[in-house]
Amino acid sequence: MCFDARPGLAVFYRTRAPGPFALIWPRFISSCALVALAYALGTAVAWAETAILIGPPPTAAVLEGIVLQTAYLVFAVAVVAFASTLGRSALSTVGISIAVLFLVLPIAALTPTVSSWLPAKLSAAPAALVTGGSASGYWPALAVSMAATAGLLWLAVGRARRRDL
Repeated sequence: MCFDARPGLAVFYRTRAPGPFALIWPRFISSCALVALAYALGTAVAWAETAILIGPPPTAAVLEGIVLQTAYLVFAVAVVAFASTLGRSALSTVGISIAVLFLVLPIAALTPTVSSWLPAKLSAAPAALVTGGSASGYWPALAVSMAATAGLLWLAVGRARRRDL
């Protein structure tokens, strides 16, 4: 995501791409695809081991959990995409992303009225759904996550367009 981290490569990328959207979008899509695939494969292995050792968990709940957790992971990739336009180095991108995902969102979740709307609530969905929870309690967080993902990508493209080398 940090295509501006090395000035020489940044000039190369920016002079050959039609715009920042062409630089951000492929990185975002490939990262999301890899994250979703890795999470789905890991969950499938965990489901198989659980089915062998304890008994099969409810398949529908596991699939719903995969969808909700993947939505949160896509949101996290969007946070990284936006953070990459704030800093110039990979280290600053990592720092900003960690601060948002592990400090800002958990602190905001301390407020009960806000916590059910935060994308971070989606990360607890797989365990809750398998133990008998309902997916309907995650719809507000899913809607906010999808809107925030689109907004963060739009902001990232706008910031990258205005950034000087």
